[in-house]
Amino acid sequence: VPPHESKTVKETAALAFNPARGARKHYLYISKQRSDLDVATPARSTRKKIFRNDKNLYIFRARNSFTKPGNTVYWRVDPDFGKGAVRGDIWEFKVETKDSQPPPACKMFAGQSAVLNDRAKNGNPNTYLNLRVPKNGGMTARYNLKSVEVCIDASYLSKDMMRSLTFKLGHTKSNGAKKMIFLAKPFGDHGKGIPKVTGCFSDAATGTYPAGPAPWKPKNSIAALFASSGLETAAQDFDLQTYDQKNDGVAGQVASWGISLCYSEAASQKLDGVGTGMCKTYPYKQ
Repeated sequence: VPPHESKTVKETAALAFNPARGARKHYLYISKQRSDLDVATPARSTRKKIFRNDKNLYIFRARNSFTKPGNTVYWRVDPDFGKGAVRGDIWEFKVETKDSQPPPACKMFAGQSAVLNDRAKNGNPNTYLNLRVPKNGGMTARYNLKSVEVCIDASYLSKDMMRSLTFKLGHTKSNGAKKMIFLAKPFGDHGKGIPKVTGCFSDAATGTYPAGPAPWKPKNSIAALFASSGLETAAQDFDLQTYDQKNDGVAGQVASWGISLCYSEAASQKLDGVGTGMCKTYPYKQ
């Protein structure tokens, strides 16, 4: 490792190989020119280390000239069984550039749309719009959740308008237990005269729902709800709950809603040089 011809190797990469069975030592050669290694015996200046016994890990020095962004690195390991070195294969990899490192990955999961319940009209002021989010948002275990937004496109076209609707976000555990947080609970005259809202709730936001510019700061922490949900290990069910505060026979509507999850890739960990690395050969015994 790194894998031959890999093009996404980090600057912190180290080299490791499977020692040849029966070899007394191994010679490691490294160059930025393939032609330097494509000879019977490479120049002494390209030989970076001699490994004895089962040692097989090479860690580049800090600020070395090889593992800089965009460089292609060639390396070769020649085993010696006691009668001179045996020519090994030439391997290569490319160190990724800064631009090639992916930005945080964000995914949007869309929930249900609905005409909302009203107590006078339906006998129940609550509406629950379900959304199932896959394990870790569909990302691999190398990605960590960094931020969550809950986005809505909702309307209440008459009377008290958006003053009438309270929004909550809920999580349903595998045992059926629910945990709810408030996204927005208008009070006083907040929302009167506003027939429609489109935007997202975010813990990092400063906007005040519904009159302030989106994104809006939720009443309770969205991140805390997701942190306790177990999403990193299994798919989870979430609900946008609306509560119609007015018993007036007027129904609001959620044209669309969704949850946006943003992830960042876990940082690469540096090898400490202790032991023989990630590869080791064990002799077969009959």
